[in-house]
Amino acid sequence: MQFLDPSEKPMIGRRYYRQTDMCIQYLPGGIKQQRREINRVSDILMNGMEYITLQDGSLLRGTGRSHRAEDGVLNFFVSYNMFILKEEKTEESMETIEIEKGMVK
Repeated sequence: MQFLDPSEKPMIGRRYYRQTDMCIQYLPGGIKQQRREINRVSDILMNGMEYITLQDGSLLRGTGRSHRAEDGVLNFFVSYNMFILKEEKTEESMETIEIEKGMVK
């Protein structure tokens, strides 16, 4: 599996649009009926990669699912796109400050 040019675009405020394109490669190896095996695995990936579960338990739908076989290798493509909220950076404020006025001699 490899990521294909993941990107992130700022939107309004702390909101960002993140796009993650992936390519999963399958090499059937020494199997006699490679074409049949590639078709079987492409069906499994097409169904299995429609949704993934994120760490918080929510589902994310894969878009643009497609595949092609070249030279006995299955290439399966899927994109996962989402909006994210980034945490605001909080700056530390000074607790207290005391200022004395006067002239220095």
